[in-house]
Amino acid sequence: MSFYGPFQAMAAICLQALGQVLYTYFLSGISEPVFVLGSFLLTALILNLKNGFSMPRRDFDLLIRNNIYTAVTYLCFFFALRELDPSVVVAIDTGVALIVGALSDSIKKRVWPTPRRLAICTGVLVACLLLGARQFDGAGHPGLSRLSIWIAMAATAVTGASSALTMSVCADLAERGWSRSAIVSQRFYLTVCATLAWCLVFPDALHIAIDGRTIGIAAIVTVAGVMLPMLLLQSAVQSCGPFAVLVCMSVQPFISLLLSTSASLQAFDWRTAVGIAVVSALVIYDVAADRPAPRRERTMASGGTPVPRGTS
Repeated sequence: MSFYGPFQAMAAICLQALGQVLYTYFLSGISEPVFVLGSFLLTALILNLKNGFSMPRRDFDLLIRNNIYTAVTYLCFFFALRELDPSVVVAIDTGVALIVGALSDSIKKRVWPTPRRLAICTGVLVACLLLGARQFDGAGHPGLSRLSIWIAMAATAVTGASSALTMSVCADLAERGWSRSAIVSQRFYLTVCATLAWCLVFPDALHIAIDGRTIGIAAIVTVAGVMLPMLLLQSAVQSCGPFAVLVCMSVQPFISLLLSTSASLQAFDWRTAVGIAVVSALVIYDVAADRPAPRRERTMASGGTPVPRGTS
């Protein structure tokens, strides 16, 4: 395995976590639709420029579903970041994505989930519920009503479910011969349109206190927290495969928690850390258990009978 693949994946995860923390705590003057509109419009323009603005001629059903899932994922994700701690949002997002992915895989294969998979999903669900309970117990942002926390928790769960469905659609497109760059470049049309409509329907979202510091942080988050991670993850998957990338994604809640607490932006709570550790450990175990076993070399015994190496 190339050294650069895991390095690129970890760099992407760190940049995403940094972008989430900066957005949560330093961009309160920019509304969610304005930030999503600007960041993803820029990302879509750059990726389409790279692909020569070529328009698709097939697989419109998958492209429409991919746009719908992507829009739901990011709109709900950035909304949840306004109400919950970044580490909790990412942990619940990862856990729900694993559960929905397992159910989707079972439906496609028309088989019941294995007992191991059911146990892992149950453990992830319990850990996510504990993380949510800690937000209600005062571990999250102060001054939030219970209704606001419930809505943010629901948005986080929807984020995980839609992100799992997005991965499934992207896999289907890849099997039909689409390149990763082409898939990503066609994902953001509905996201941009939805956020533009949001801004037009609610013009108060455009009332932004613009200053040099806010613009600078917004530019950093857009480039370092949205565009570069996508490009790095795409390159990492090509270099080292999805296993290493998924393992890196499972430690993203720890990175978000570390960045938030080290900058005194979030009070450290050991119960939140335990819940994040449980989610990450179960995700890593599930991915590792599903990894294909390496093929063992076989040697020839006397008489030409092949036997596994190391047997007598």
